[in-house]
Amino acid sequence: MDKKLINKKNSSDFRKYTTALSHGHDEAWREFFKLYHHRIRAYIIKSWHGESHLIDDIVQDTLLRAVKYMRILSEEEIMWSWLTVLAKSAVADQGRRRNSFLGFITRFSKHYSDHEQLKILPNNHLNNALNMLRDNEKLLIKLKYNDRLSVREIATQLSVSEKAIESRLTRCRKKLFNHMQKLKK
Repeated sequence: MDKKLINKKNSSDFRKYTTALSHGHDEAWREFFKLYHHRIRAYIIKSWHGESHLIDDIVQDTLLRAVKYMRILSEEEIMWSWLTVLAKSAVADQGRRRNSFLGFITRFSKHYSDHEQLKILPNNHLNNALNMLRDNEKLLIKLKYNDRLSVREIATQLSVSEKAIESRLTRCRKKLFNHMQKLKK
């Protein structure tokens, strides 16, 4: 990308640059990434108060939103203002996902302890246990305890029998129970 197209003081040049971005020109997007990636990351670090390992996910989400919704702009200040709105939205969405997951852990812990006489363990134990599951097992747990679908609804969604879902859920709960029991000791 010709560096002069990104002249912050010349609005017609900046308009050309954002036009190239909105039309998906690879070179323009590479230049955009060089110019804004670290700046967006620094902005998110200041506004995110969650786990630091999620910052890169939020940055990526912000950049993907910029790609999806890029429009023609005449000034760099307008671009930066718009990017901060995208970043704030990505931060809020990550916070909602985090809260949803923590709610899921709480609901699962209560349900599981009711059925397995397991005392509720700290959330990190359940997180560790969940990470031990395969992706298809995590999906089942999510559908059952986070999305609160019935066994019939899960079976329909996954195109398998209700009996198969019940059996898989039983195995998943047993795996979680065994892993949490090890952590409890």
